[in-house]
Amino acid sequence: MSLSNPAGRADFAPADHGFISWSYDPSFAGSALIMQTAGRLNTVRLKLAQPALVTSIRAIMSTAGATLTAGQNFAMLFDESGNRVGVTADMAALWAGATGELDMPLTAPVQVSGPFCHVGFYANGSTLPTFRVANNTSAIHGNAGLATALSRYGLSTAGLTSTPPATIGTINGNNFPWWIGIR
Repeated sequence: MSLSNPAGRADFAPADHGFISWSYDPSFAGSALIMQTAGRLNTVRLKLAQPALVTSIRAIMSTAGATLTAGQNFAMLFDESGNRVGVTADMAALWAGATGELDMPLTAPVQVSGPFCHVGFYANGSTLPTFRVANNTSAIHGNAGLATALSRYGLSTAGLTSTPPATIGTINGNNFPWWIGIR
């Protein structure tokens, strides 16, 4: 046992599951949270161990959305500076028709250099989708000690519809610890 690993356990890393990065080990994504506001960009900041080619974004959906507005539901990848570098096709059909681990392919592979990147996603419709988050969301402190602009979990641009934003915009920290992975 060491001070850096006091439990003496062998924690799993993203690569052990075939991911480039993730927000945290998916075994801790034991709660579910409905997206709070239609058209509001939810953000997750991911750490990159090295430059990588990203082809898809992954999330775990607990409850599918209902009557999602076609052409107004997207996930996207932003570089460390907040510039959009990748985007999925519209996710309305997938987010309304599936649960479990969802693969959301980018429209084209994207090279990211890091050391950080951001994933953003938003939905529009009558009942927004419910994704997996860390247990006990009311007490999560994933942004502890971070400047608001560097939040691991945040909210950004509101009023989004058919055109995903070119930049991430101003991030406001929140306590919605979405589980997100990139491959």
